[in-house]
Order: sequence, then structure tokens, then C-alpha cells
Amino acid sequence: GVASGEVTYATNAAPAMVVPLLCATNQFGRYPSNNDGMPITFAHPVAGGPATIEPSVIAVTLNDGSVVNPYCVTAAPAREGNEMQTYLTVGTFGDGRGEALYPIKIEVVGDLMLQPGEEGAPQVNAKGSVYVPPGGLRYTG
Repeated sequence: GVASGEVTYATNAAPAMVVPLLCATNQFGRYPSNNDGMPITFAHPVAGGPATIEPSVIAVTLNDGSVVNPYCVTAAPAREGNEMQTYLTVGTFGDGRGEALYPIKIEVVGDLMLQPGEEGAPQVNAKGSVYVPPGGLRYTG
């Protein structure tokens, strides 16, 4: 709502203009423009809470055979334990509406510990987890 000229968001979904702040800067010292956002949901929460996952842990294979890593992977604005399963990846994952270049596989290629919800359950490593969507992840579905 709006009160006294101040805007209050009624959702925890981040507006597009906030994404650069959530991801801070990449290795070039600035946030790249014209990126793609792709949510990734894990079977269990990522262990350690709302920390940002190292981008090199996620590999995205495009339909031309190239493999790219996101510029950043973040849970923000999530902060609660039950929200630590879905992370936003930001990077260059294709050519958008041109649909000549698009993701065909997402893989966890580095250690990424998940915490199952059962009391006393040991952490599990998501390394090696692969998602291959039928037909790829095209912009228009």
C-alpha cells in the first residue's frame, strides 16, 4: 500500500530493478545488463540459510553445446528456512524471443549441501543433480 508517499511492497518478490542489488557485482566489478533470470528449485533447502550460492556450482548447457555459469545465484529476498529451496540464477542463458539459443540442461557441478527437513537427517550433496527439460527451456515455453 501507499502511506504518506512511501511505497510498501505486499510481496517478497523483488522488482526487476532490485536484482542488480541482490547480486551485487560480478567479477568485472559491475552488474552486466540484458540478463536472463531463471529460478532453480531444489528438493530440500540449501544448508546454511539464505547465503548466495557460488555461481560456478551451477552449469547451464545451451542448445549449441556451450556451457555457461550464472553471473550470480541468490535466494534474496528470501530469508526464512522454508524459503531456501528456490534460488534465482542471473546470467546470459540464450537469445530470448529469438529462440535460436536456449538452455537444454541445468546441472549442479560443484558441492552444494542440502538439508532435508526430517529431524536429525544428514545433509545431502546436490552435486551431480541434473535437470533436462523436454524440448529445452524456451522463452515462450
